[in-house]
Amino acid sequence: MRSLAELRSIDLRSLFAPLPSAEAVNGAFARTAWLAALLGLIQGLLNPQWLNNVIDGQLIAGVTGCPTWLPEYIYEVNSFSLMNQSAAALIHLGLSDWTVNLIFSAGFAALAYASVATAALLLLRAPLLALLIPLVLTDLRLVGDHYYRIDFPLDRSIFGIVGMHGTLMILTLLIAGRTRLALFLVGLFPAVHASWAIALWLMTGVWFLLTKTNPFKRALLIPFISGVALFLVIGAIHLNFIKTEQPQMDPAQVEEAWQRFMRDDGRKNHNRLIGEQANVALESVQFFTSEILLLLLAGTLWRRRSGALLGGGARLLQAVFGLMAVAMAIRLALEFATEWVPRPLDVLLTSRWMNLDALLVHLLLIGWIIRLAVVERLRLALWALGLLTVIDLGSAFYKRRLPLLPCPDCPTFSERALANGSFVAVTTILLALLIAALWRRGGGVLAERDSWRGRMPEIFVGVMLLVWGGRALYHAVDLRQIVDPLYFSERHRHTPRHCDDWKRFYQERIVDGDGLLMVGPQAFENTHFNNSALYLSRRCIMGPPFGGHPYSLDSLLSSRKLNAQIACAPDPNITGAELVAALPACWANKSEAEWRALRREYGIGALLLNARWRVNLPESDRLCDLRLYELPK
Repeated sequence: MRSLAELRSIDLRSLFAPLPSAEAVNGAFARTAWLAALLGLIQGLLNPQWLNNVIDGQLIAGVTGCPTWLPEYIYEVNSFSLMNQSAAALIHLGLSDWTVNLIFSAGFAALAYASVATAALLLLRAPLLALLIPLVLTDLRLVGDHYYRIDFPLDRSIFGIVGMHGTLMILTLLIAGRTRLALFLVGLFPAVHASWAIALWLMTGVWFLLTKTNPFKRALLIPFISGVALFLVIGAIHLNFIKTEQPQMDPAQVEEAWQRFMRDDGRKNHNRLIGEQANVALESVQFFTSEILLLLLAGTLWRRRSGALLGGGARLLQAVFGLMAVAMAIRLALEFATEWVPRPLDVLLTSRWMNLDALLVHLLLIGWIIRLAVVERLRLALWALGLLTVIDLGSAFYKRRLPLLPCPDCPTFSERALANGSFVAVTTILLALLIAALWRRGGGVLAERDSWRGRMPEIFVGVMLLVWGGRALYHAVDLRQIVDPLYFSERHRHTPRHCDDWKRFYQERIVDGDGLLMVGPQAFENTHFNNSALYLSRRCIMGPPFGGHPYSLDSLLSSRKLNAQIACAPDPNITGAELVAALPACWANKSEAEWRALRREYGIGALLLNARWRVNLPESDRLCDLRLYELPK
């Protein structure tokens, strides 16, 4: 064991100093990637999440028994994704759903950590600093998400996150000279995520142009064609063995389904238009904050003329700027000429390509604050590092996590206007301190390390390391959550621990219940029960308002039929909110004979409702504010 004096003698200045050449950076690339992946693996295992690709894998593997007419089944099963197919294959081989979920949680977290660390290595040229950045990012809330939320390293809706980190990882492999492996993955990537594959192909083209590399060399074509061939094989498996046949739709049905989806979901969520928001000016600034800051930081770094951006880092930013230009052009076209934009561009959600800008902004902010404070010992950077440490520490204990960028329209502290405004001011000051330090406008240099003031940068970095390590230790001391998924649900408050009978209710009424389980809107409101606990049941669960997605227009038509027959939708053009508002009265007026008919036609075995709802059925069981009603046979 090292003595205290030896530990105090560790000089972070030399550990975080940039490597002298591009060759040294490339030499450290593999080591940095593997170490970051290992840290991500630990993070994903100790703090897993239920992932949508595993839930979809359950549908494909057939373990839930969901019928093929269910909108969720039509959309999720018919949408091609290697992530879904891989999960289904593992479940089909006999692995438990929770084991498969752990595998993907660990694997996807490892990918996220490795992609960020390797990008940081190219941009900052300091391996240990590159490894620190994903640890700090883990506790922060990423903002500037362009209407497509990004969480680091995991979120239940995992597809876009894996697409973004996979794209970044492959791009760093390409820039670092792992050309054959990178091009093989470029060819395969459409099997992972169609939209991000287009982004990756665009940036790969930019790399070929910048490096003046001939893409038609045999040594480059073979791995790329091999990747494309594997993608086609996987696609053929999907088309012939997974995708279900659906009835033909005439153009009028397609148009109606598209317009209804955009009205009820698209233009309110991922497909929002800035021009339709209440405060267009504020919304515009907030939407493009990441792009403005990335351009500002990149310009400032180039202005330093001190080797701040060399070789791989410059290539990475140039490729990202090329993608940014394409994505912003499409966004402007959507804003000002919506009717002229081809529908596939709207469906592909190309604005989420700009989430890569947000990720790199956070990476550069954290990396350069630490470098300027620790390596260059600048006072202004020390103040910024202090603010960063306080935000990171506070975010570790705040349930909603804290952002690092100013976000005036983000209710960080719910509706507390003073607290939100104050926090926006803090993050703005942090940015101003960093920019001022980069421009070297005063501020002076720190005292030598033999004084406590001189050791403040090391202390702040140590605190951030302790934040990540403390969280990992908190989860590691209770490893039962890894092997016992019900305990995981209980520990993460997915189940009502104050209701002692919940395990009996869960097993008898949800797992062992007969037929489809229909869950009413707001069923879990005020019940301390989370639908994540239902994913273990292997029971088919459905509930109005039935939706769908234009990735599979058949799912939109199926939802229209179910909303009419099950949820009493009087008009196919009724919005989801209107349907939910009218649903309690609709179900309260259904007779026992009508419920029996629904069971015969759709196989619905039981209703799970909030206690506030009333139906003409005998109550079968209850748990806290949940009520279960079995439909008559």
